[in-house]
Amino acid sequence: MKKIVSLLICLALVLGIGFVMTGCKGGDTDTANAGKKEAPSIVAKWEATVDCTNAVKEKLATVNHQMADYFDFDGLTVKYSYVFDKEGNYVLSVDSKKFDKQTAKIKSSTKKAVVSYLEDIIKAHGENMTPEEMCKQSDNMTLDEVCEDFLNKWDIASCKPAASKGKYKLDGDKLYIGESEQGLQNGPFYTVGLESNKLTLKEYSIKDNSRAENKLLPIIFKRIK
Repeated sequence: MKKIVSLLICLALVLGIGFVMTGCKGGDTDTANAGKKEAPSIVAKWEATVDCTNAVKEKLATVNHQMADYFDFDGLTVKYSYVFDKEGNYVLSVDSKKFDKQTAKIKSSTKKAVVSYLEDIIKAHGENMTPEEMCKQSDNMTLDEVCEDFLNKWDIASCKPAASKGKYKLDGDKLYIGESEQGLQNGPFYTVGLESNKLTLKEYSIKDNSRAENKLLPIIFKRIK
C-alpha cells in the first residue's frame, strides 16, 4: 500500500513538474511571438499630395531663369494615388485639378509677365522702345509669337507625373515597377521606406532629369485602406 501511495506521489510530482514546464514553455512562446512585429505590407491604397513648384521652376530656368519672379506659382500641387494588390499589380492615379487650374492661370498671365520682364530690360539699358519693338528687333517675332514660343519651350505640363499601371515587385527596400513581369527583371527600381501607415519613395535607380517624378522625390504616401 505504501508503495502504491509513493508511486502516486511520484507520479503527481512528475505530472506537476510536467505542467510547470509546459506552462513555462507556453509562456516563452507567447513572449517570443509578442516580441515579433509583423512586417508591414505594401498591399493597400496609398495617397500623397506633392508640390510641383520646384520642378516647374527648374524647367523654367532652362528657358529663362530670370522670369521666375514674374509668375505666381502658388497651388501647383498634384495628388498621387498608388494601389498595390496581392497579385503584383499596381495602378498609379494622378489628380492634377489644382495643378491644371494654376497652369491655366500661369499661361493666361504669360503675356503680362513677358511684357513686364522686357520693360525692365529696356529700362535697365536706357533704351527707348516698346516690348513689341524689342521682339521684332531681337527675334523678328511679334510679342504674341514670343509668348507662344516661350510657353512651348517651358512645357509646364511635362512637370507633372503621368498615370500608369502594370506590375510591381517589392524586394527588401527596392520597389520594382514595370509594364509587365518581364520588365521587372533587373529593371529600374525605387528605394523605399515602408512602415505600417507610411510609404516613402526615396530615390529612383536611374538618374533621369527628364522624368517628372524624379524631381519630386522623396514622396511620402499615407495608407488609405
